[in-house]
Amino acid sequence: MTMVQKQQVALFRYAVIAPLETGTSDPSIGNNEFFRRVAQKTFTGPDRKETTVGAGTIEKWHHAYSKGGFNALLPQSHKDEGISRKLTPDLQSDIRFLQFYKLDKVVINLNLTFTLAVHHLAFANPNSVDKP
Repeated sequence: MTMVQKQQVALFRYAVIAPLETGTSDPSIGNNEFFRRVAQKTFTGPDRKETTVGAGTIEKWHHAYSKGGFNALLPQSHKDEGISRKLTPDLQSDIRFLQFYKLDKVVINLNLTFTLAVHHLAFANPNSVDKP
């Protein structure tokens, strides 16, 4: 995610909590009621898709903003960003090799050919047919 995209996400988060932060929300309700009511609304997210936000998430954004300001609303990168959590380096290398040489299709075709040949031999072999 680029810095511009992160800033757009942070602006979206701020827009959701802004009435509470600026004091323009209904003063007769508490924070929990504010979170609950806002969670019932639909927003246009930074990706321009309609989305909803859970009350717990809104509360988390409010606390983050209260403690760290706007920068606390920026999405954080994973410490292991760009590193596979599931595939070992050897397996990744093997996959890249197969993709590069398109061997995945060759292996599938060989498996299919072998399977068909075995079935063909089983039906064509007279010894495999019961005699009366």
